[in-house]
Amino acid sequence: MITVQCKRSPDTKQDRLLHATILAYINSVNALVDYCRGQATVPKLSSATFRAALPSSIKNEVILAVKSVIRKFENGHCESLPILKKPVCTWNNQNYRILENAISFPVWQSGKCQRIVLKVEITTYQKERLVGHLGTLRITQKNGKWIAQVAAEVPLVETKPGNAVMGVDLGLKVPAVAVSESGVTKFFGNGRMNKFVKRKHRARRKALGKAKKQWAIDKLTIRSNVG
Repeated sequence: MITVQCKRSPDTKQDRLLHATILAYINSVNALVDYCRGQATVPKLSSATFRAALPSSIKNEVILAVKSVIRKFENGHCESLPILKKPVCTWNNQNYRILENAISFPVWQSGKCQRIVLKVEITTYQKERLVGHLGTLRITQKNGKWIAQVAAEVPLVETKPGNAVMGVDLGLKVPAVAVSESGVTKFFGNGRMNKFVKRKHRARRKALGKAKKQWAIDKLTIRSNVG
């Protein structure tokens, strides 16, 4: 799967609708996580469990997000149940449509579920990769700009033996992205997990430093270098 990012160009009304949709999505996820926190076992959740100015399709995405947060916490990927802060909302592949330079998806307006058509900037390269099986649509905001992210499945292309070229891009959010000359893209690593491990060990070294336990800090450093 790859993620195709498309800058969107909403009008004023659509901008307000998306702000309201994203706010309702974030508040619903955080409220349900807090609700599950006080239960002995994770309760069964459905779109009827909570009230929100959201279509039922987005409510189902809220429930999936809550389950994902709880699963990561139970598996030890985070020290405490996280809280959503960044503006984001998702739609599954059955509830949005890719049109010519536009994306159509449902939102909640005037007390009912209505579909809006959002103009986006899609390059020829991106259109070529949006013809296969599509995954989740994710709309978020970065540096004051709204971004529509569409997960698209890229078919594997069998190449003949010979000289081939592959480029590798190193980053933070995604530790490594490899692209072959045939256009096949592969993501490696989990940037969020790497940041979590760094924060965990940084906090531990800081606590040991305040306790003046230099021997313990040296022991951690030697262990990390050997590993």
